[in-house]
Formats: sequence, C-alpha cells, structure tokens
Amino acid sequence: MSRRTIDPTVKTAVLVAALETGAKLPEIAKQYGVSLPTIYNWKNAVLAERAAAVTALAPVAVPAL
Repeated sequence: MSRRTIDPTVKTAVLVAALETGAKLPEIAKQYGVSLPTIYNWKNAVLAERAAAVTALAPVAVPAL
C-alpha cells in the first residue's frame, strides 16, 4: 500500500477545523477524505509544537549571585 500525498492547503483546512472548539474529528475525516488516525497525528504534532514554542518563550530563572 502506498502513501497518499495530501495537498498542503487541504491539510491546513483539516487542521483549522480539527483545532476548533467542539470539533468532531470523525466528521472532519469523512468530509476531507482523510483517515481519523492521520488527523489525530497532525493535531497532536501541532499541539506539541505549540507547547514547545511556549516553553521556549518562558522566562528562564536566573540564579541569585
């Protein structure tokens, strides 16, 4: 079985829909013709990147001299 290449604009639309409050991922998967596990993987990757960015921006504690 070969992997399907998904257009980046479709992936963006799926992610925008999936990240909305109250989004129903099975409905989004059916609407865009993307598997549910794929949407979960994309969504988790975006949330992990967001968490990493927030952590990177957090103030660093400077030890007292």
